[in-house]
Amino acid sequence: MGRVQLFEISLSHGRVVYSPGEPLAGTVRVRLGAPLPFRAIRVTCIGSCGVSNKANDTAWVVEEGYFNSSLSLADKGSLPAGEHSFPFQFLLPATAPTSFEGPFGKIVHQVRAAIHTPRFSKDHKCSLVFYILSPLNLNSIPDIEGSSLRTPAKPLPGPPPKQPNVASATKKFSYKL
Repeated sequence: MGRVQLFEISLSHGRVVYSPGEPLAGTVRVRLGAPLPFRAIRVTCIGSCGVSNKANDTAWVVEEGYFNSSLSLADKGSLPAGEHSFPFQFLLPATAPTSFEGPFGKIVHQVRAAIHTPRFSKDHKCSLVFYILSPLNLNSIPDIEGSSLRTPAKPLPGPPPKQPNVASATKKFSYKL
């Protein structure tokens, strides 16, 4: 079965959707069948985007990072056989964009964990994707009532009158017997 029997990340309360500026807390769990020497155990919280000029292309033409924070959970040592749990917490940036996946690009947020082992040994890695939903507060947009959407032939003096937004659609149909 090997030394590392389980290596996973779990988020507190099983949450996977967060808002910008919220704390993201969780645990890295490791179950070992035999002692494991390591150089470091690290966890990283990453937000990035990728854009392609071809639909569903995995080779990204442009990539950009929004945030990248790392924590060291344990420094050089050896983990004995058994189950180990390492709690972590990150504060998500208030400017973090909403998660998105489309045919030409994506915005992805994830937590990655790694056990860095001594030379010539295989490093162990795992990751978990989470989602950020940034609600749009329409009250924070000035002149949302529609005055900025109308373009009169001649600008009227003074502020435009406040009017409710109204939309209507009319269909006319008939039938013959």
